[in-house]
Amino acid sequence: IKKSKIRGIESFGMICAEDELGMGKGHDGIMVLDPSISNGTKASKYFKLENDFQIEIGLTPNRADAMSHQGVARDLKAYLNFHEKLNLQIQYPKQNAVSCSKTLLEVSIEVENSELCPSYLGATISNVNVEESPDWLKNKLITIGLNPINNIVDITNYVMHELGTPLHAFDADSLDGKIVVKNATDGQEFVTLDDTTHKLKKNHLMITNGTKNLCIAGVFGGKKSGITKDTKNIFLECASFDPTSIRKTAKDLGLNTDASFRFERGIDASNLRTSIIRAINLIEELSGGKISMPIKEVGNKIDAYKKVLFNPLKACELIGNKLEINSIKDILIELDFVVKSTDKETWELLVPTYRVDVNRQADIVEEVLRIYGFNNVLLPEKLNSSISPSLKPNIEKLKFNISSLLVSRSFYEVMNNSLTKSRYMKYFDDENEFVKILNPLSKDLAVMRRSMIFGILENLEYNFNRQQQQLKLFEFGKVYHKQNTFIENNKLCVAISGKEASNHWKSKNESADFYMLKGVSEAMFNKLG
Repeated sequence: IKKSKIRGIESFGMICAEDELGMGKGHDGIMVLDPSISNGTKASKYFKLENDFQIEIGLTPNRADAMSHQGVARDLKAYLNFHEKLNLQIQYPKQNAVSCSKTLLEVSIEVENSELCPSYLGATISNVNVEESPDWLKNKLITIGLNPINNIVDITNYVMHELGTPLHAFDADSLDGKIVVKNATDGQEFVTLDDTTHKLKKNHLMITNGTKNLCIAGVFGGKKSGITKDTKNIFLECASFDPTSIRKTAKDLGLNTDASFRFERGIDASNLRTSIIRAINLIEELSGGKISMPIKEVGNKIDAYKKVLFNPLKACELIGNKLEINSIKDILIELDFVVKSTDKETWELLVPTYRVDVNRQADIVEEVLRIYGFNNVLLPEKLNSSISPSLKPNIEKLKFNISSLLVSRSFYEVMNNSLTKSRYMKYFDDENEFVKILNPLSKDLAVMRRSMIFGILENLEYNFNRQQQQLKLFEFGKVYHKQNTFIENNKLCVAISGKEASNHWKSKNESADFYMLKGVSEAMFNKLG
């Protein structure tokens, strides 16, 4: 920081706490370093900071498979192997078999709503030491913007970002030996880990112990079953949930978590066992705990692959380039598709389980084009078209032309709020078509306007009350209503009041009327052709 005087003494810098340097959460005081460190030691060496590269990707909602480091690595491998012939392979995390000769901590699992929870896996781990994570794990999480909490929670977050599967750890002693996955009761209150109380609906799926709610399934854990420094035994959950159900629950409760973000888009259900084993291995390694109940699995068996028929020749027509058949095949194999038949007409492809968004030939074409490269599709030298150019008007130019005309006729433009009073709803046939604000700031800003008229009438009223009755006003804006979906339309509202012309010895002094407004409308239509 720049040199400055503090109480008459020149200061060349400041001494910082952990959180001010972004190296921890501590703010009890300044960071005290070991006095035995020799001068000139690099801070990066002392604090064990590593050089790293960060890749930011623009992730589209369909690419649930790329919401993990493993998923991004798969795509990078496919691209580099195809274009640069590097022959790279994914190095998957090493896994040790998990088993226990005798079940010491039994937890039964029951799924009442198998449609919303097709598969549920759980295991118990006893005698864990809940403590601060080792530096390597904390640094990994801090690098991707997460705050380390404790070794158990940090491991579940680490595995979720590594493999793309959300996990949740419960204090096993709060379960009463039972896990029941079922729908909530309307109106129940539930306190989440962040001390917020939420009112539940019957469509919300909950993880319970049969009587008490423990967790909002796939969204957020509960306060009373969370991991604390006193926790000794844990129950580890790994499950798949219906994406639509999770999306509605998260929206209802105003919650957006890393877990719900993934469940809403669809996770790879065939990866659940791999993920829970990975987490158990890390928990045993970092907490000293031992598995005390083998992994239990409740739910449907999920087919490993979807079959899609694919015609490579038609794919080339759709892409607009003639790709070599072998190139198409190489790309698909690099993307983990299994090509079962390779005649020139039709291939039968087995889609990898993690690609929940690939269901038809067009999706396969998109995959091929993604790796082949959009920029590698040649533009034709000649374009033939019998289609006439679009006659869609330029809205801004249209508004400018109308405004110019109205201003030339002594009109003033007004701008009103799109939020308006709820009492105006009574003037419409169906109040349910109004778009209502969930958290209005006041009764005057409770609904989105259905019509521009009320706003401009308020402008007239305001001026009338201040002895200004000679008015010509116009407003461009949007109106809103809902019919199955939300609809917004652009509107123009024009208002005239008072006399046709200001008091003048040559004027007839007639009141503004319908015909004067009709003349303005016709002038606008003529102006626009």
